[in-house]
Amino acid sequence: MTGNDKKAAKAAYPEGDAFPIADGFSLPETIEDNEEDKVVEFIKAEYGQYVISHHRFRGDRTVVIKREGLLEIVRRLKEDDRWNFLMLTDETAVDYLGKEPRFEVVYHLTNIDKNWRIRLKVPLAEKEAVVDSLTPLFEAANWFEREIMEFFGLDFKGHPDKRKLFLYNEFKGYPLRKDYPYNKRQPLIEYRKVGVERNHYPGERGSGFDPEIDKLL
Repeated sequence: MTGNDKKAAKAAYPEGDAFPIADGFSLPETIEDNEEDKVVEFIKAEYGQYVISHHRFRGDRTVVIKREGLLEIVRRLKEDDRWNFLMLTDETAVDYLGKEPRFEVVYHLTNIDKNWRIRLKVPLAEKEAVVDSLTPLFEAANWFEREIMEFFGLDFKGHPDKRKLFLYNEFKGYPLRKDYPYNKRQPLIEYRKVGVERNHYPGERGSGFDPEIDKLL
């Protein structure tokens, strides 16, 4: 690691020890030199009416936006050739119990070619916990959002399939909310064998097991 690399690492990670850098790998001389910062500046310039705040921590850039601008901003980041954020790496939620707005939906987008990453956050009030679904833009959003609906109780407008993924239909409450009782008991249900009569491929509405697996049951 050169002296310049060490200075850049210290600037990028002021909270503690510098992040280790492999031999032969160089960091930009200053944070401002990094091309990914242009993505944040673009969002601020083009969609400033939706931007609540933005920050950078340990090399990750985050833009907090109003829910009304989510689809428009994400579509632009995906389809604009300057940015090409073609991958929805992850979509999740956070419960800030005791604060308002209580929830945040968090989106991680990736430009694979340039190894750029951007994080978008959408705050949601508890009484208005609904945001547009990203399924029209990313197929991966389908199961991400179903999991969030199931465990946090948030809703996604326009989602094509709101069935549960992990819990049975009689399950009460949302187990990843901070106020979910750790000792809460759930209703017992009758044992049900599934899969044999549901000859659809995973991902289809009403799907169960793969037909080839059904033959083994």
